[in-house]
Amino acid sequence: MGQRIWRVNLETPTGDHRPWLEVNKSIPDWPQRLKHDRMFFALVYPEAIRQILHYVLIKLEFHDPHCGTRWESQWVRWGVVLASPEATAAHGE
Repeated sequence: MGQRIWRVNLETPTGDHRPWLEVNKSIPDWPQRLKHDRMFFALVYPEAIRQILHYVLIKLEFHDPHCGTRWESQWVRWGVVLASPEATAAHGE
């Protein structure tokens, strides 16, 4: 990863394109930062979620939230929940 702190990996050896978050292992205490660092949460997770939803909705053109247990469908459902009026109202938006 070089100097990069993190990236969303959209390529998998199995070809199912299931994304995952890669974190540079040279960062001290990286496992704890993933779970407990508020700065990491605030800066990394929203962008990682945006990248994954963009990949699913735009690149793969997948929009069906009712397609069983497909990982793409799970992300679409979660995106719908995040964009719901109730979710945005809960955060004062």
